[in-house]
Order: sequence, then C-alpha cells, then structure tokens
Amino acid sequence: MKSILLLLLLGVAPTAQAAEIGTGATWCSNEGGNCSFSGTKVVRYGSGSKYTSKTLSGGAACNTATFGVDPYPNWGKMCFISAEAVPAPAPVVDIGTDATWCANEGGNCSFTGAREVRYGSGTRTITKTLTGGTPCTTAAFGSDPYPNFGKMCFLVKSSVVAPAPAPAPAPVVDIGANASWCANEGANCAFTGTREVRYGSGNRTITKTLTGGTACSNAAFGSDPYPYQGKMCFLVKEAVVAPAPAPVVD
Repeated sequence: MKSILLLLLLGVAPTAQAAEIGTGATWCSNEGGNCSFSGTKVVRYGSGSKYTSKTLSGGAACNTATFGVDPYPNWGKMCFISAEAVPAPAPVVDIGTDATWCANEGGNCSFTGAREVRYGSGTRTITKTLTGGTPCTTAAFGSDPYPNFGKMCFLVKSSVVAPAPAPAPAPVVDIGANASWCANEGANCAFTGTREVRYGSGNRTITKTLTGGTACSNAAFGSDPYPYQGKMCFLVKEAVVAPAPAPVVD
C-alpha cells in the first residue's frame, strides 16, 4: 500500500495489478485528475477492494463529487475503466403505452378493484398499484415525476390485479380422529380425572390437558382456533394422563 501512495504522490499511473480495484480494468486517473474516455463506460472509483462503480459518458472528474460517495474516506483513490459491459438503459416507456387515460392532474381517476396507475407526463412517470380509484395528484403518488409540468393518470391495460383467492371451504371434520365427542361450543365437556381435550373444527384445533371437566369455549382454551366457525370438544381416546407417583417416604 505504501507503494501505491508513493505513486499517487509522484503522479505516476500505477498498474492495474496494484489494487483489487484494477482487476479486469484499466487505470484512468488518480483522485483529483480527469479520467478521459469516449463513449459510455463503467468507471470504478476507490482503492484496494473498497470502491464504487458508476456508468459515465465522455470522461469524468475522478473525485467523490462525481461518484456521490467516498468509498474509502481519508485515503488516496483512483479511477479505473472496467472491462465489464455497460448495463443496458432502462426502457423508455411513454405514459400512454399499453395504458388508457384516466384523469388529468387534479382530477379523480375512477376505477374498481386494484389497478396499476401511471402518473406523470411523457416518459417521466411513477407507477403505483392502487385500489378503488385515486386522486390524480402528486400527494397520492408520493413524489412529482415532472415538476412544473402538467401531468395525467393512465390505467395500465395489462395490470388488473387478480383478487385474492376465495378461502378454502371448511375441511371435513377430523377433530374426532382417535377421539370421542364431548360437547359443542358453549356447553360443558364432562369427564373425570385428567384428559387431553381437543377443541376446534376440522383440522384447526387446540389440545389442552385438563382435569375434572371443562367449558367448551375459547376462554377455556385460551384462543379461537377457527374464528366464525362452530366448534366442538373431543376427548382424545388414549390420552388418559397417569397421575404422578406418590413420593417414597423412608
């Protein structure tokens, strides 16, 4: 690392192998200089293995201001041009592409259900999934995609959001598997001794070990295993709990 600092102080271009930042890349400039190139390139800025990358065009100043972050504070940095391919730009989508006009800015965009709504003008837009209509305003979309310019709302044609599937029908009651019915919800489940008692409906149940009978209710079992559904209590057949052995007294 001392050799890198010496090269920086002398203004000598280090070789790509001097730091990890140069792996698969070509040195371009020391910090504070200008990294000259034509076209669009991926440029790395930093030192060693601590660097940031940015896609730039037509050359760039090799400084923190250009890259927006200092990847290695209080340390001399360099710029390298990476050999990696320049990422493809995001596709430009006009606000009306595959969409239908819904409202001008300040109006109300009316629709039912959940839809993707595009807000803006030209290619400067925001898209949000909204339900049951929306004001066509910057406040509704959270930011202004095109300040000081009239905007519109469009409904994306292919974006009808599928409703949540209907809940599955109540399952066939298997609360009684290897158990015997004891009481319906709201009644009393009578038994002697200590038993495992199953409470619920279908395969949505709670099992508790109880003694001397119990109310067949949410309160007795501590929660509702199947809200808005009639429930029952069953005694698990093989679940007679053996009493603890009496202590041996010498």
